[in-house]
Amino acid sequence: MTRWIEEYNKNNISDFASYISNHYAPVVIRNLVDSWPAVEKGKQGDEAFARYLRAFCNNSQVPVILMAPQHQGRIFYNHDFEGFNFQRRNGTISAVAKQLIAYLHVKGASPTLAVQSAPVKQCLPEFLTQNPSPAFLSKVSPRIWLGNKALVPAHYDESHNIACVISGKRRFTLFPPEQIKNLYVGPIDYTPTGPAISLVDVNNPDLEKHPRFEQALSHAYVAELEPGDGLYIPPLWWHQVEASGGINTLVNYWWGGSIELEQNKLAPVDSMMHALLTIKDLPVAERLAWRSFYDHYVFQTGGDPLEHVPASKKGILAKNDNGTEAIGRAKASVVNWLIKQLEKHR
Repeated sequence: MTRWIEEYNKNNISDFASYISNHYAPVVIRNLVDSWPAVEKGKQGDEAFARYLRAFCNNSQVPVILMAPQHQGRIFYNHDFEGFNFQRRNGTISAVAKQLIAYLHVKGASPTLAVQSAPVKQCLPEFLTQNPSPAFLSKVSPRIWLGNKALVPAHYDESHNIACVISGKRRFTLFPPEQIKNLYVGPIDYTPTGPAISLVDVNNPDLEKHPRFEQALSHAYVAELEPGDGLYIPPLWWHQVEASGGINTLVNYWWGGSIELEQNKLAPVDSMMHALLTIKDLPVAERLAWRSFYDHYVFQTGGDPLEHVPASKKGILAKNDNGTEAIGRAKASVVNWLIKQLEKHR
């Protein structure tokens, strides 16, 4: 039985930030960007949309993938895991849109061609003049995804994400973070898409090879988006993305997590990588001991671990400016450690 993702009323969008701070779950926002001229062009047909998009394009090179037809658009590893089933190259939005139109007239299956996560301001500088971001996303830099039929296996983002369909259709299959144990995730530092992916073919799972995936399916949610619709995906929710139609275009907004590292912030994923390097190979008893410390200080499963200490002396555990100096020292310590590790591996 298909479990559909709940929908959020667009008329309450001014309260969306407050909503997601209290609801750690995906929601569909119908017609979020339906007023965009780009969405209207997308509804007029692939060729009309391609002409419209090409008019904004400059000569900026963007990341592109090209995949042979026999892979049916599923971005993945090759048969021996020594590489991937596609080629990486660079091109312009205009050249990709032109080639996608040419593929529409090819008899039989055509290759998969897709622009992956290109900054809109870089490659389509005037696009947002006609298609402005929703007010609550005005400070977030959007990215564009453009291609034909493609499937990105279930993966996660460590940032908040709002994905808006501009042309074509997209089907999302989502899994809560705790289902990681049932998704048969591939390598975390050798991936075709950036973050780690599930090795299960979600649409045609081999339950003999991946028996625990049946548990994941029982917790799956689905969203089908038309042009103009948006989907909010919280950090660490796994999601498979299927694009269908002749030309599929999505504009997404990421914020939080490592996407903001340029703002001198540390991301949660940094601590996980640090822990993998320092804790995972310890004896079992020591790892369990460290879990107790993490539960106490980081996850605070028993409440404030320093409730018995004056606020001015809580240091890094302070919830206000009392901890600023201690936080700065901790950040410096982590950065220095990382620098030393890099120097060791040069």
